[in-house]
Amino acid sequence: NPSASRTISWLVTDANSDGAGPGTSIEVISTITITPINDDPVMTAGATLSYTENETATVIDNTITITDDDDIQIDGGTVTISSGITTGDILTLTTQNNISGTYDGSTGVLTISGNASLSNYQTSLRSITYHSTSEDPTINSSSRNITWTVTDANSDVAGAGTSTAVTSTINITPLTDT
Repeated sequence: NPSASRTISWLVTDANSDGAGPGTSIEVISTITITPINDDPVMTAGATLSYTENETATVIDNTITITDDDDIQIDGGTVTISSGITTGDILTLTTQNNISGTYDGSTGVLTISGNASLSNYQTSLRSITYHSTSEDPTINSSSRNITWTVTDANSDVAGAGTSTAVTSTINITPLTDT
């Protein structure tokens, strides 16, 4: 039940100022209905990855944390190359702990799904890798901003909540092709 109620009983006793003895009122009851609201999950990130052209897939940010004051599950999230995307950029999540991801190279969005614990999501996000198949990965920019969000499962309160986006950075070093 997402709402709860509390009952308060009220009694008043006079100060016996009339000399007739203390008197107590009839009990009155008040009910307060408490409707909880969903607290969004909170993420931290901020690592900077140094990536060299033609390097193998490399973990983007292994410092990510997730907390949620009113839920212990996460339902999904997104990891987005929010600036500097170039054809050939790839984000990869290996399916684990009931969590999987689908990457759309045209938009730079890795959509993550699966209901799992906060710690399992944290582990999964920390394992996401970046790779570029481009022979000119710095054509648009020598860096990529990676934006992370998660959505809580919110089994105890109506309405899911999404974290405020946090960002990690990838700095790319090109190689001279011969």
